[in-house]
Parts: sequence; C-alpha cells; structure tokens
Amino acid sequence: MEEAVKCRYCHEFLDESKRPVLPVTEGDPLPLYLRSSFIVVTFLFLPPLALPLIWLHPKLHIGWKVGLSLVIGVFCWMSYAAYQGLMLQLDETMKMLDGGF
Repeated sequence: MEEAVKCRYCHEFLDESKRPVLPVTEGDPLPLYLRSSFIVVTFLFLPPLALPLIWLHPKLHIGWKVGLSLVIGVFCWMSYAAYQGLMLQLDETMKMLDGGF
C-alpha cells in the first residue's frame, strides 16, 4: 500500500521531499533606470534626479521611499550650504588679492 503524498482534505503535501520542484521563473527584469545600481550612480552624480527613480521603483516599500527621499533632501541641502560657504570664502579671498595689488 502506498503512503499518501497529499492530505485529502487540505491538499497540502505531507512529505516536503515529495513536493514537485517548480522552475524558478523571474518576472520581467526592471528597466535599466529602475535598477538599484543605476539609482545609486544617479545619486552620486545628480542626487535630485534620483528622487523620481526611487518613487517609480515598484519593489521598494513606501517607508524606504520616504526615508531615502529624506536622505537625498538633507544631502542636497548640505551640498548647497557647502557650496554657498565655498563661494563666500572664494569671494573674500578674491577681495584680499585685489586689495593687495
């Protein structure tokens, strides 16, 4: 007499080793502009342009999208503040050089 492979009531496999192996099929791959590596490179070179890519990414949870948006916003603000400080310092240096000659 053969042993039961599946439960006749709930249709679950009783022995996991008897479960048929289904081929792993991956869905359609993400377009290039939604791949994580592309988003990271975009963030490194043009951080504000990474925001729409993050929000369009279908696999990211909303919490990650909000968190990454905040990180990008803070990074952009800090970059702007550093740029402003650099320009002020450059302006002062140019005034000192012009006054010395």
